[in-house]
Amino acid sequence: MQSLEDFMREFFRERTATYQKELEILAPFRRRFYTEDCRRANRASKLMEVMEESKSEEIVRVSGCETAGEAITVQTSRTGESHRQRYHLQAEGGRWLIQEIEAECFSCRGENGNRDCSDCKGTGWFLGNRLSQPSFSWPRRNTSTSPRQRRF
Repeated sequence: MQSLEDFMREFFRERTATYQKELEILAPFRRRFYTEDCRRANRASKLMEVMEESKSEEIVRVSGCETAGEAITVQTSRTGESHRQRYHLQAEGGRWLIQEIEAECFSCRGENGNRDCSDCKGTGWFLGNRLSQPSFSWPRRNTSTSPRQRRF
């Protein structure tokens, strides 16, 4: 089976390529119906930002076993600010699949154990991604077993 690091690198490449294709599809539509300075048509601008952030994402750490894994990554925004994400992965059918993505708490910056943090309640992470991805919304999942409860 592919290593966790190789899987994540492939994911980064393919995600960025998908954003690029979406931009190419949107371009003729935008030119046909909007002026260049129309704010309502800013989806393409947001998508370009997300694509650049996608290109910048790097693996900080991976850990796991044969059936489950975790990858911590860092992305740099257009403003130069770094944002960490934690991917929870599971092995299925001889390949890795992303089960969940958590974003580092932007209030306490992932300071685990800070129970006073009103956003993460001391976990250092929260579900979702504050750098919202315009072309994708995560489906609701069964939260009866939190990835934080798993041991590697």
